[in-house]
Amino acid sequence: MLDAFIVAQNPETDTSLPYLLHVPLEGGLWLKVRETWPRASRVYCHPIAEVALASLVILERIAVLHCERRGPVVDLVPDRAQNRRAQFVFTQARGRPMIFWQTAKAAANARPGLRIPSRPSRALDASSSTPANAMATRSAHDRSPSNARRYGWAITRASAARPSHS
Repeated sequence: MLDAFIVAQNPETDTSLPYLLHVPLEGGLWLKVRETWPRASRVYCHPIAEVALASLVILERIAVLHCERRGPVVDLVPDRAQNRRAQFVFTQARGRPMIFWQTAKAAANARPGLRIPSRPSRALDASSSTPANAMATRSAHDRSPSNARRYGWAITRASAARPSHS
């Protein structure tokens, strides 16, 4: 069953990468890694050739709900309650190809100020994408300055009554 995400012990004893991973992508990808899951930081992955599956000590074998390549990233969603999403990022560093395994939490820890989108952005409607057709609606009681004036958008005031605080 090589359509599963597999975590196994590395048969090499004197190594800094004590675990092996099998990622079910394009016929299977075997990687040496330092951790069984990237909890606090990105984890470096070293690709290796095929492994004799019969000789491995398998720690986890998990069915995969989704595994797909999107450009330089492979999204992995194993079928389990915790540690449900991860990415394998294929990049170049120091002139050689590298693979990093990360979760959203690990990526946020690496770059704290960076906002990671939780869903794809919606496409703008063609009629409202230009500033000439854009309109901002403000409450009749809103006294704050508006960016709409700065960009030349039309401003309409909603004449709704103020909510009463009883």
